[in-house]
Amino acid sequence: WWLAPKVILWGFVTVDILTTIMQIAGAALIGSSQSNQKDPTTGNNILLAGLAIQSFSFTVFLVVLTLFRFALSKDPKGQSSVQTKSWFISALALASLLVYLRTLFRLAETAEGLFSYLSIHEVFFGTLEFTPVVIAVGIMAIWHPGRWLPRHPAVSSDHSPTAGVKTSSEKENPLADASAKG
Repeated sequence: WWLAPKVILWGFVTVDILTTIMQIAGAALIGSSQSNQKDPTTGNNILLAGLAIQSFSFTVFLVVLTLFRFALSKDPKGQSSVQTKSWFISALALASLLVYLRTLFRLAETAEGLFSYLSIHEVFFGTLEFTPVVIAVGIMAIWHPGRWLPRHPAVSSDHSPTAGVKTSSEKENPLADASAKG
């Protein structure tokens, strides 16, 4: 695999934290400007920048997820992992696409400006912001990562996409280990 998992994790977490701070700052400036009857354009632009960077980062995430899925399916060591985890990977991809739809809607809504067509018609909020998130949460509740990811990953210097991922047949059985010792 061409990029270490920790680099991917911390890269996305860092960008998400920074863009969330930008969005909060922009929204706070909008609220403050409106309370003081001043122009909220600066706050809206900061909010828009945060959403644009977040949307770009989400696009990169979807590309990395897709590349990982393809790399996993081509790795001979990963074939059993792909088969046992294909439902989870598919559920994660679908939930991610739904959240991505919501993020793009918020970007378009913010780009139009305050009190624009998208922001004053509730049907857009319900169908493009609320509903995708509810469905994504439902999908991840059914295909929860805890059911599909290993609890104790093996330590390996192997850099393949499946390094450290144990299949269900390779997982340790603590009850069998305890009875063998005693």
